[in-house]
Amino acid sequence: MGLLVGVVVGLVALVIAVVALMRATAPTSAPAAAPVPAVTIAYPPGPTTVKGTVTIVLRPAGPPLSSLVVVLTGGTLHRTQVAVASFTYGWVASWNTASVPDGTYLIAAVGYDHSGRSATSPPILVTVQN
Repeated sequence: MGLLVGVVVGLVALVIAVVALMRATAPTSAPAAAPVPAVTIAYPPGPTTVKGTVTIVLRPAGPPLSSLVVVLTGGTLHRTQVAVASFTYGWVASWNTASVPDGTYLIAAVGYDHSGRSATSPPILVTVQN
């Protein structure tokens, strides 16, 4: 009987060692990629005609954003920042359209997360007529 108990104890120890070895050498899954920021311009709808000071409502998605700006896209004023958004009850920016000559522009929002990654919204078409 003593020999049988010794064999059983030895087998249990062997199983424990094999399980531990399997856990130590099991492939681990790669960490999930962090979600990237995203942003859209919720208001004004494009295409639209604007003048004076325009309120621009921005809708982010993904990780929390640390800052948002509104820029012109294309043409000689490409990437010109025209407004900085602030967060009170959502992301809102005010654009004084007198800062650019009358004409047709594409505007886009650029959002930055806390890691410094950025996302640019699809542009909307606006015609400035001051």
